[in-house]
Amino acid sequence: MFKLLIFGLTITKIIDLGSALNQGDACTDAKRQSGSCILARECPQVVAIVTNSFSSPADRDFIVQSKCGELNGSQMVCCAGIPSSSGGDGVANRHSLLPEPGECGVFLKNRIVGGEITHISDYPWMARLYYNLGQGKFGYRCGGSLINDRYVLTAAHCIKAIPATWKLIQVRLGDWDSESEHDCEDDDCSDPVVDVDVESVTVHNEYSPSSKAQYNDIALIRMRRAVRYTDWVKPVCLPVTATLKNKDVTGVKLFVAGWGKTEFSSGSRFKLHVGLVARSLAQCNSAYTRSGAVLKDTQLCAGGDKGKDSCSGDSGGPLMKEETSTGNPFYWIVGIVSFGPKNCGTENLPGVYTKVSKYVNWIESNVRN
Repeated sequence: MFKLLIFGLTITKIIDLGSALNQGDACTDAKRQSGSCILARECPQVVAIVTNSFSSPADRDFIVQSKCGELNGSQMVCCAGIPSSSGGDGVANRHSLLPEPGECGVFLKNRIVGGEITHISDYPWMARLYYNLGQGKFGYRCGGSLINDRYVLTAAHCIKAIPATWKLIQVRLGDWDSESEHDCEDDDCSDPVVDVDVESVTVHNEYSPSSKAQYNDIALIRMRRAVRYTDWVKPVCLPVTATLKNKDVTGVKLFVAGWGKTEFSSGSRFKLHVGLVARSLAQCNSAYTRSGAVLKDTQLCAGGDKGKDSCSGDSGGPLMKEETSTGNPFYWIVGIVSFGPKNCGTENLPGVYTKVSKYVNWIESNVRN
């Protein structure tokens, strides 16, 4: 009895409550191994670490990074090798459909300076969404992010909050210069752009186009065929590990990219990027009080510096962070451009983004081979 009490106290001390999953939900631990979210005291790996007086700080960090929720006051962890209660076709079996760091989130050059034209190979996961606008007109109106060889992640408002005559028909990948289909920067030339027809679109079922706060502004585009990864077409990483899901980015410099509006024109010829500092939800809610939009923890804000922001042409595009803690830097998608001030780059009015870490389970549940 005494040992059990000490064990319980130790588990509570080691694990802080993170992104909450339900007991039995499929998950991925800090080593990217598939498992099930169960009580920490029932996970053999955790028990072995806690009861071993010679366990290392790395072992204990592993436990912290594998946290997944709480059940009646008791901590739960993602326990590798334990089947989820969601069944054989559960989320755990779909982790393999999403690429891992090294395959995702990397590009040839790493010269990021906010507010400039990107280099030709930067952000190879950027997608441009092509619409039939009706009456014989066509055009690019939103952005997105390639997350595997078949799916692009974007904003729900790019699908549902558009004119009735518009229809998304195609995705363009590997683009940099919007006026050319075979881009060159000095002597560095890319492959031709890749245009893929849209097979289907999945919009979050709790998204409402009329909502001022635009909750659940997220959608998945399934392309008609798989694309081949090249130096110019690569996926971005998703925050699938507990470490990334729980990472607080407040005050951290993030990056947004796209071909959207600038202060000089209605659209950019070249892919642009800008560095934005993430703001606290409280700070953002204070800024949007007058508009009647009350933001939730499924959203985040960034920017608010005069002349620096994402604009309407970048809707659905990614807000990204470079992760350097692993020794092999990679980019992961923190947010999806949702909405912001009418006048782009308005001082003290940050842009609002859908917080992707809150929707990883939804994404994994809606991707298929």
